[in-house]
Amino acid sequence: MTKSEEKFISFIKFERNRLGYSQQKLAELAFGNIKNAKQRVSKIERGLNSPTLETIDKILEVFNSEIDFLKK
Repeated sequence: MTKSEEKFISFIKFERNRLGYSQQKLAELAFGNIKNAKQRVSKIERGLNSPTLETIDKILEVFNSEIDFLKK
């Protein structure tokens, strides 16, 4: 796992908990009601799947954030 992936995982967990979102709620906001959306979030948070750029973008939109935080 790369340092950027570790940062993204930490960011997702922190923001999701800060906002009081469950993995299901984040999945619904980021991906709508697509099948296996919660599992996608869960696998990303556990480091089992690397998110695509599209997935990263959708999650960052939910948190009203930009990818710049990964560069720090």
